[in-house]
Amino acid sequence: MTSQQWFAVFLLLLAGVANSYGGLHSQEDTSNMQIQVDSRGLALMSIYCCISGLAGVYTEYILKKHQEVSLSLQNVLLYTYGVAFNLVGFLWTSGFQPSSFFQGFSVWTVIIIVTQAFNGLIMSAIFKHGSNIIRLFIIASAMGVTTILSMLLFSLQLNLYFYCAFGLVIISLVLYHKR
Repeated sequence: MTSQQWFAVFLLLLAGVANSYGGLHSQEDTSNMQIQVDSRGLALMSIYCCISGLAGVYTEYILKKHQEVSLSLQNVLLYTYGVAFNLVGFLWTSGFQPSSFFQGFSVWTVIIIVTQAFNGLIMSAIFKHGSNIIRLFIIASAMGVTTILSMLLFSLQLNLYFYCAFGLVIISLVLYHKR
């Protein structure tokens, strides 16, 4: 990566921080809003970010390692491990009572599961044919679509932090892809 692309990734990081920080402030009273993160919470967030980043890079490595294997077969192999580990976790926490597997499910739960499954398939295609950095830009760009839908459906009121974050995403996209 060039220094300009690294700077674009840094701007993308700042956009994420600005967007997250802006979500902490309410429109009614911002005088009492404070970020309360202790050292243990900061350590756990750092560990989560590192594990998530490493998982993304490793998944990209696995998908690109065997270019001759079809993406569908690679997805089946990758998701088999995920299903097995989650099934073991479920059986362990439910006291080995499989009858409670669908307890509490609603139509919305099924919709979320289906959309997340499609999201996983799309991300694996991006990992195989693109890169982890491209995935980050796609996720950051989705912020705009989500915001527009939230404005239309829920009358979301935007704040300055969102406008800064959105501008940083646009600038970082232009810088990253500029030759």
